[in-house]
Amino acid sequence: MPEPLYALQLASPPYSLDLSQVGLVSSCLPFGLTVGFFAFGSWLGLLIGELPQQALGMTVTILGLLLLAPVPPFVPSTTLFAAAAALAGLGIGILSPSTPSFMLRILERDAGLHRRDVGGAIGSVVFFVMMLSALLGPPIGRSASGTGMSRAPSPGVILGSQGPGTGLFS
Repeated sequence: MPEPLYALQLASPPYSLDLSQVGLVSSCLPFGLTVGFFAFGSWLGLLIGELPQQALGMTVTILGLLLLAPVPPFVPSTTLFAAAAALAGLGIGILSPSTPSFMLRILERDAGLHRRDVGGAIGSVVFFVMMLSALLGPPIGRSASGTGMSRAPSPGVILGSQGPGTGLFS
């Protein structure tokens, strides 16, 4: 998940969170995604259709992402950040289940392929794209934090036990 990317923002003012708090706040996005997928995304398309479900999911996601870096009248706070991350995850959870249906419909209509022929491949592609952030988050986070992409930072570097002002969260 994008925790390494959030760590830099959440460890600096106005948040100034420690390592365990960064992990807790960062877990709000996957929590929102799980709730959105199972509570809304899996059945919402049956009620309102796939296109409105896509539009609703994208709207909720964009609103959540906009609130991650608030501008006036919103004041940056840990609560707002956690709620925005959960809202973005909720939108992704609403949006994700309808994506394979769109892909299958396009392949049926334009290429003449049947759902049974391409369904497994579509599922694999969608799963890979959804997991891309989990694959790319740690190296990008390490690169952005200045620790390099080739190795993970040691716990001493992260926690600042090498002396005052030496850690990511000091």
